[in-house]
Amino acid sequence: MLSCTLGFLASGKVYANNLPPSHIRYTISATLNPADHYVEGEEEILWTNRSGRAVTVLYLHLYLNAFRDNRSVFMKESGGQLREQSAIGAGRIDILSMRTSGGQDLLSGAQNELIEGDFTQMRVPLISPVLPAKTLRLKIRFVSTLPELFARAGYVNDFHMVAQWYPKLAKLEDDGHWTSFPYHGLGEFFSDFADHEVTVRAPSEYVIAGSGDLVSTRREGSMQKMLFRANAVHDIAFAAYPHFKEWVVQDSHPAVRFFAPLGYESAVFEQAKLVTEGLRYFGARYGTYPYSTLTVVIPPRGAEGVAAMEYPTLIVSSGPWVALPGWRALGAPGVVAHELAHQWFYGLIGSNEVRWPVLDEGISEWAALDMLRHIYGSNASGTGWPLVPSDAFHVLYPFLNLTPRSDLAAYRYSEEEYSTAAYVKPAAIFETVRRVWGDEAFLRALGRYARTERFRHPEPEALYAAFDAEYWFGFSKDVLVPMLSSTSPLDYKVTRLAHRPQHHEWLSEIRLERDGVPSSLPVWVNARTHEGDSYRFIWRGDAKNFRISHIGPSKITQVHVDPSRRIVADRNPANNDLPKVSSAQNRYWWPWLMLAAQLCLGLVGL
Repeated sequence: MLSCTLGFLASGKVYANNLPPSHIRYTISATLNPADHYVEGEEEILWTNRSGRAVTVLYLHLYLNAFRDNRSVFMKESGGQLREQSAIGAGRIDILSMRTSGGQDLLSGAQNELIEGDFTQMRVPLISPVLPAKTLRLKIRFVSTLPELFARAGYVNDFHMVAQWYPKLAKLEDDGHWTSFPYHGLGEFFSDFADHEVTVRAPSEYVIAGSGDLVSTRREGSMQKMLFRANAVHDIAFAAYPHFKEWVVQDSHPAVRFFAPLGYESAVFEQAKLVTEGLRYFGARYGTYPYSTLTVVIPPRGAEGVAAMEYPTLIVSSGPWVALPGWRALGAPGVVAHELAHQWFYGLIGSNEVRWPVLDEGISEWAALDMLRHIYGSNASGTGWPLVPSDAFHVLYPFLNLTPRSDLAAYRYSEEEYSTAAYVKPAAIFETVRRVWGDEAFLRALGRYARTERFRHPEPEALYAAFDAEYWFGFSKDVLVPMLSSTSPLDYKVTRLAHRPQHHEWLSEIRLERDGVPSSLPVWVNARTHEGDSYRFIWRGDAKNFRISHIGPSKITQVHVDPSRRIVADRNPANNDLPKVSSAQNRYWWPWLMLAAQLCLGLVGL
């Protein structure tokens, strides 16, 4: 293994060992066969019933079975495509045996086709019920066959991303029912927090980047055995590649380890600065990162299908191999910031990202763009181009014309709708709230939610309660819920500006309209006369139309709705001004230019 130390210091200590006790423990021994692309595994699950009822059946997730054939729910919903990639080869999990610690066979009575053609869930009836507070020990032998790289997992050449690869218990709720569902075409995963101890055996030439802490490494002839430990996490994964180089951030708490192909030093150095500052920044706002290690994997070219993905204590970022000037919100910095934010909003909070993607993708997208603004400054967080100063949140404008509501389950959207509904629209709404009512209340609300709901699997009501506590009772019902659930884009516009003489003065009439969601957002309106006199009006959000009649010595010749651009959720700021501001002045064209340029760079492999 090649390794080195990055020569800069982390920004402040953010590690605190305050993990809660777990009622689930996975002990897994896995052997990777990279030549044939499969993992042989032995798994012991120690599980305690924390519900208030006796449990007579277990449910297991077998996610890799989504790729067995085209009959699975995933393949039917996605059409065999995700992130502009198509499924090429099959993948699967085969359970070879399942027994209790007393030797009772549970596999013979198990059902693994709960939906016709789909094998991503397994229902396991128990021979004896497990009473509340009692413990069950399961021993499972399995083989996980990796697909050719697709949908976050698999292999390409000698690179292997081993993700969603082991039989995993579904989430048992307090009332005794299991939250189990198939692997959908959109949305990701949901399970309970557990302690994990994973031994990975692989050929000695492979470098392994795994979840949690690397406890020990031992050579056994041509093989190596590596022991990883990750406590109080709801998922684990590892990447294996013979051409990885490892970098360790000097004096970092937590330990930050990068694994990237040879020649990626420039990208690693830039991303390491982002990660270390991001850990400090997010830790101060949402509670300290409680684990002792964070691993970052940059996949090689050809393996982009696993990039931009999060697992507790491990994130997969993206290239390119050289840090390009300017690409921030839409490039590798934006990916790093977003996946790092997921360590809190998904990783530590554990919300159900299939049912409520807004709670992980939406909040993480806002937090990521906020982090870029903190690191690069407001005028350089979207792009580093010196001639195009921009805020990262301007990147959202090209996507706000779509009208999906943001409170649906992930599988209710098309892929195009999903990016707007789960990422863009919530981020724009949260940033609008922040700008309208200021930093302090917003950060208190989001911080309250993040700290209170850590390790608790919250639903949206918990987020709404945190905002109600910091703003006013009913704030979420007045502001957040209508905006998130709306199917109409928000759009403020000036529809009329007229004036006529009246008693030796001028009567100026202004008409404004708001399309889309009912809103309680207060909006400022500025008006100016030809002589330069300025007037300011407040447009209360509950009024769909707003009329201003102004009598003065000079006629009003300019009107600007939301001149400070606080309403980020406004899909078309270009019609907020009369006369219209030129496109060269408002710069709302540049996100489209960035999208086109990024596509061109992608075509040449950068």
